[in-house]
Amino acid sequence: MFDPLTELWVIIIFSLLGVLLATRLGLPSVIGVLIFGALIGPHGLGLVTETNIIDALAELGAVLLLFFIGLEFSLEKLLRRGLRALSLFVFKIGLIFLFVYIIALFFNFSIFDSILIAIILSFSSTALFARFVQDMNAKNRREVQVLISVLIMEDIAAVFILAVLSQLKITGDLSMVGVVLPLMISLLAFSFSYLILRAIVKIFMEKFVRDNDPETLLFTALSLCALFASLGSVFGLPASIGAFLAGNIFSSTSILKKSKTTVTNFILVFSSFFFFSIGMLVDVSALVNILPLILLFFLVDILIKFFGISFSSYLFGFDSRGAVFSALMMLSISEFALIIAKEARTLTSFDIITFSCSLLFLTTLASSFFYKKENAFDDILNAALPDKFKKRFHNLSIYLNSVFQSFEPGGFFFNTASIEFRRISFNIVLLIMINAAIFLMATFFTALVKVLGLSVFLPFDHILFFLAIALLLSAYPLFVIFRSVGRILSE
Repeated sequence: MFDPLTELWVIIIFSLLGVLLATRLGLPSVIGVLIFGALIGPHGLGLVTETNIIDALAELGAVLLLFFIGLEFSLEKLLRRGLRALSLFVFKIGLIFLFVYIIALFFNFSIFDSILIAIILSFSSTALFARFVQDMNAKNRREVQVLISVLIMEDIAAVFILAVLSQLKITGDLSMVGVVLPLMISLLAFSFSYLILRAIVKIFMEKFVRDNDPETLLFTALSLCALFASLGSVFGLPASIGAFLAGNIFSSTSILKKSKTTVTNFILVFSSFFFFSIGMLVDVSALVNILPLILLFFLVDILIKFFGISFSSYLFGFDSRGAVFSALMMLSISEFALIIAKEARTLTSFDIITFSCSLLFLTTLASSFFYKKENAFDDILNAALPDKFKKRFHNLSIYLNSVFQSFEPGGFFFNTASIEFRRISFNIVLLIMINAAIFLMATFFTALVKVLGLSVFLPFDHILFFLAIALLLSAYPLFVIFRSVGRILSE
């Protein structure tokens, strides 16, 4: 309808209107942005029809959104509540994934589509959680610190899923060789580059970037984001993964504290274009056709998340009110759902964008309505549950809480566990990198032998030779891992 530049102005103006409307109604801005995106997009009023603009904004927004999430990523926070958060993460993701996957199969979705739907509904929104915590001034609540660690784990899992989907789009092969091998190659090469550039960038920023110049700091952050996003693309990974790692590097520098507000505000403004552009991809006619399924999955997701998270939170040491608080804060599906849907839209047999946008809209709306009603829900649950049931689980909760506390700051095992878990993590990564490198060398050597016809001249089986090297080089990391596990168990 308009020329590309005019369409860009239309997007900016309607993005503002969406934010203003949502803010006026006391709702998260993502709701207004999604609604106005769908309204003016190609499937709505058609005010914006240039698909190149939509795709470019979606990609740019996804990159900046992942950069922002990388800024908030903290390994220290993860380790402080590691065991309790890991238990809650595994229980939450496992329970939701299993139920949603079974229901999706029941409604004749393919196995791949069912897995994708289950993944999308399993994660919770980091951005919305942060806003709720700020609104309730609940930053110092004990539950918040644990939930932050859970969300960090979910973000890490989502980044890995994005990498798998990226390789799947390139190869179109669901086999181990088709996905895992190229992914290993990409991650190995990218990891080496990341470690080298991380050291160089930190030295450069500490010595040459002035921390009293907001413009310099902002352009430094954007340049770092662009560098690693490009690097991720070069190695066949989503640009957003590179942006996530760039945010993590920037967050580890001393200048972040003085520039975080400036950088964060800029990033959040432009990352809102991601939600707007995804909203423009929503097909209203498809929405009408799949609306009953959307409502069904919405109810399933809300109910499983509420009861699953509140039950597991109580079991793992929160009081009943804290458990209900945790569940209500994590009802909304993650912004990663849209990034995953965008990455997978050419791989599915249904409109995953419309499906994901609708569920994000509904779960965000539900979260915004319920998140301050923890007292009412806690009273209802306490009145509904039998006293014997509550007593048994209260005793179990006390016991598990004492176990988890021993692995947290001030606990008996914390110092030992922290040191040994770091050693275990480092040596697991080292083990993966060693075996990946040897596997790549073996693959290359096998291809070379086959091309040159040298197999008859080799006095030994070269596969066994590379296997022996792998076992030899893996011996020490394995020894350190088992020794650390033994120390933790002995404590």
